[in-house]
Amino acid sequence: MAERLLPGTPQPAAKCSLWIRVFSRIPLALWYPFSRFIAFLAWRVIPYRRHVVEGNLTKSFPEWDAATRERVIRDYYRGFADVFVEVVHSLRLSSAELARRVTLKNSEGVRAEFARSKPVIVLAAHQCNWEWLLLGLSQLGVPVDAAYKPLLDSWAEAQMRALRSVFGARMIPAQELLGDIIKQRGTPRTIAILADQEPKAAERKHWVKFLNRDSAFFIGPEEISRATRCARPLRGGVRAHRRGWRAAAERRIHHALCAHGRGSDSRRTRRLALVAQAVEAEETALLNVSGI
Repeated sequence: MAERLLPGTPQPAAKCSLWIRVFSRIPLALWYPFSRFIAFLAWRVIPYRRHVVEGNLTKSFPEWDAATRERVIRDYYRGFADVFVEVVHSLRLSSAELARRVTLKNSEGVRAEFARSKPVIVLAAHQCNWEWLLLGLSQLGVPVDAAYKPLLDSWAEAQMRALRSVFGARMIPAQELLGDIIKQRGTPRTIAILADQEPKAAERKHWVKFLNRDSAFFIGPEEISRATRCARPLRGGVRAHRRGWRAAAERRIHHALCAHGRGSDSRRTRRLALVAQAVEAEETALLNVSGI
């Protein structure tokens, strides 16, 4: 295995393509106005999966009127465009800037597990900037390993692996995760999993009512925790101070809220779904109220 960098140490930019290295030098204060333009194109000019976005919102929030739904759709595209430019900028994030933009809350339980030389599984969802959340986990002071599904396009796969690894994270294909955890079960580290994607038909799943719809959730993290005796999965959510986006785009901050999971596998999975639903509903309500 290749020698790993100390957690939180930025890696050289050489792994990324030239255009990413060039565009990553542009300050976020200049990127954000451009992301608004891209969002407008995706919202109004060349609609990107508009029917999927509108259909999901209609089913999940049937009480909304057309104006409310349209405002949230607009803000969805703005948020998506912001994530895109922030991911490109990730290559030039310093440790100090990362600490200012991504703060981890309630991490005492995680650090206690590390002190006992135990790995910790952190569960999160695709909310706000999930890519920056991965980078921010380096602040815990232990190696970060992240499960992921490799992209089909080889060029895009190489670029995303490089960007996700700028602070030393090691990307592990999901199908290899269990074997890797067993091999290194005595090594204190963070094991990051985004567990809100739809499971494949052949995979075991747990069904819950999520935003007014029957939804399937992965149960793999709970099974891995039990089989490998890792610390109980942590529920990771992302919060965003949208007031900071509006007043000064460069002050955008994300919070990762972590709390130990309790109870049976199905109960923990159901609880994770409820937490994700609460965060999603709260963020949507903030969008609706602020009208940003």
